[in-house]
Amino acid sequence: SLNSAVNNYNKTVGSLESRVLPSARRFEELKATQESKTIETVEPIDSNARSLQSNAPATADEPSIEPTEDFGFVPGPEDKD
Repeated sequence: SLNSAVNNYNKTVGSLESRVLPSARRFEELKATQESKTIETVEPIDSNARSLQSNAPATADEPSIEPTEDFGFVPGPEDKD
């Protein structure tokens, strides 16, 4: 799911910030890199996917959110209740 992807991205960013970037920043402090090259901070994503607000049927002025075709979605383990 999208929330799972966001959580995994944030874990990767945290690992990068805590394990890789401190050593890379030491290279900058020691002037071992070109001065024009700086290491940028990678920011985590702080939002999750929005949930559907209602299961009520659509009215005439609201479009239906139900798919009109079967696109072959197969739920993964994280999609099971």
